[in-house]
Amino acid sequence: MMLGNTPYIAARAKSRRQKLADRARLRQLINQSVDQLTVAVGDLGYRTEIDLYAGKLTGGDLVEAALTHNLEVELQEIVDMSNRAIRPLMKSICCALSIKTPKQF
Repeated sequence: MMLGNTPYIAARAKSRRQKLADRARLRQLINQSVDQLTVAVGDLGYRTEIDLYAGKLTGGDLVEAALTHNLEVELQEIVDMSNRAIRPLMKSICCALSIKTPKQF
């Protein structure tokens, strides 16, 4: 099986991982109230997703929906970047990851 753009996909996934909050920031987030957490998650780059669900959800449900939405979009973009040779493998991996919610990571 020719794995064509595997190095490219790996590099793109690693670069996206660097956008995530580091452990120190995650520890700070854990100690915040729900309202503070919502604002902080928006400031981390998830403002669009927070705004998308803000009319329907509040509190922890809002944060979870925003993070889950972002995860699904990111995973789909990785699958879309994959060439035909590795797309089935990437779909399987992304499907397994999308089943988990952000609370399970």
